[in-house]
Amino acid sequence: MKYYRAFLFLAIMSFISCSKTKVPDANVGERVNEPMQIVLFNYEFYPSELLVPIGKKVEFTNKEAAKHCLRIETLDISEDMEPGAMFSYTFDEAGVYELTSSCDPPKMRGVITVQ
Repeated sequence: MKYYRAFLFLAIMSFISCSKTKVPDANVGERVNEPMQIVLFNYEFYPSELLVPIGKKVEFTNKEAAKHCLRIETLDISEDMEPGAMFSYTFDEAGVYELTSSCDPPKMRGVITVQ
């Protein structure tokens, strides 16, 4: 009985891990001149929270087959991003910036904290 439960647990975990869509990798910008990245995919921002030093460039890349409408209200940024499109912005002021997408479901939210 004990082995049956362990087998069942492993089978369920394997099924769950295989059924998820693979998220594209985002560059974390570890090198000084290298931009950080946020990937728009599966109607989410990856990563959904990002800590950015002042003066660092962040690249937003739409890696989905659908159009996304990137919005950063506090900066008055409104960028319609077709599939494969990239948009970059250099954050020169400290603050917390909320990301949304006005043409997508309300769940698409992210936060960039600039220090």
